[in-house]
Amino acid sequence: MPLERHFLDWHAPLTKKMREFLLPESLAKPVDLGKELIIAPTRQAGRRLREALALRCAEQQTALLSPRVEIPTYFLRKTNEPANVANPTEIAAVWANVLMNADLDQLNGLFPAQAPEQSFTWAMHTGEMIQRLRDTLADGGYRIAEAYRDFSDILEEIDRWRDLAELETAYLDRLGELGRQDPIDLMIKQAAKPELAEGIERIVIAVVPDPTPLMIQALEHLAEQVPIVILIH
Repeated sequence: MPLERHFLDWHAPLTKKMREFLLPESLAKPVDLGKELIIAPTRQAGRRLREALALRCAEQQTALLSPRVEIPTYFLRKTNEPANVANPTEIAAVWANVLMNADLDQLNGLFPAQAPEQSFTWAMHTGEMIQRLRDTLADGGYRIAEAYRDFSDILEEIDRWRDLAELETAYLDRLGELGRQDPIDLMIKQAAKPELAEGIERIVIAVVPDPTPLMIQALEHLAEQVPIVILIH
């Protein structure tokens, strides 16, 4: 399917230019945007765009039907998210369990000095830091283990990455034993096989700045299904 770039000029507010792109100049009947998926950069931007579309239709004495406005994370989640996705409390608890039971003597790349006391507070804090790292790497479509595997020739402190990958594996295994799914892992898998709501025939990326590599990966897959228009300001 084609991918089109459309440049919006500077002679009017951005929301107005997006509205003009989405709506015909003269509205003689109700406007149905149900076949369009519009991706706004933030929820607030999406609200402003919906308001501008509705006001324009009201000025033309017609109605606006089915405006579908989402934010970029739409592509990274399932339409019906599985019920067994771990919540933040469960994630923190599993990390604490993994770290409190880890053999730190075997993780001297990550803990090169004297092994810390494996208290609950330490484990919670350390687990939170590792999960933040996983979240950052996920923007590029990587888990820690994949970063360690694919970039081992350029990574500094490679022993530290090896130990982090080992802990990540233990964390994911423990979640699996409990019948839970890691949301970051699920997001990476979703980008490889993004879902599109039934009836969508075109995607409009409405001035989303600097999309993450993970979002770009999802869009590349979706471009095989429907046309995509990227609005650039």
